[in-house]
Amino acid sequence: MGLLSRPGTLELMREAVRLGVETVGGLDPCGIDGDPIRHLEAIFSLAAEFDRGIDIHLHDPGELGIWQIARIVDFTERFERQGRVMISHAYCLGSVPWQRVAPQAERLAANGISLATTAPADRTVPPFLKLCAAGVNVCLGCDGIRDAWSPLGNGDMLEKAMMQAYRFDLCKDDELVAAFDAASLCGARALGLEGYGLYVGDRADLLLLPAENLPDAVVNRPAARTLLRAGQVIVEDGELLLDPRAGR
Repeated sequence: MGLLSRPGTLELMREAVRLGVETVGGLDPCGIDGDPIRHLEAIFSLAAEFDRGIDIHLHDPGELGIWQIARIVDFTERFERQGRVMISHAYCLGSVPWQRVAPQAERLAANGISLATTAPADRTVPPFLKLCAAGVNVCLGCDGIRDAWSPLGNGDMLEKAMMQAYRFDLCKDDELVAAFDAASLCGARALGLEGYGLYVGDRADLLLLPAENLPDAVVNRPAARTLLRAGQVIVEDGELLLDPRAGR
């Protein structure tokens, strides 16, 4: 459904944001709406007015996608939304030579624009390690969980880290740690979560795993897991012990 091409959609989005929706979404400004500048003007204006984040799902490939990424960066700078913008999928970054990607990677990093990928098996994907080395925050997400998109998703972010490692043939310890970080730390950074991490004063939201280290956790993905929320154990060995909303 287009934001502009389907009458009434923009008005519904404005009302949703007014009622408290935290993120303004966009979808293929060229491929879906056919009017990229007006599309970006609409979502960035809405995000700036209500001080919301932005997530643009960009499937358009090749040079068309690269051109749109450049425009997204332009609008991020114009509306001063640095650190509040995410581009999901961004298949185009994996379908053109790195020489074309590198200048945009520099701009993405400078403006704190995150990239989210699902490590798909059947599409080109953003070049993970090169983007990380360029300072771009690349995180992982789940596109479909046993739905019309895919019957294979299960929401397990540790498994998603393994899929990222498998997709890019990551085998060194530091590379496997990067895949783990993409499924955890980088996602938290993209969402702007506060109090995240293992530091004094942070929320004690923890996942405990029987693993030697982070690479071992990605490789073996142990099933025996303990989950804490705000310092309270809510899941142990797969059994829900406490309402996960407790401790909020």
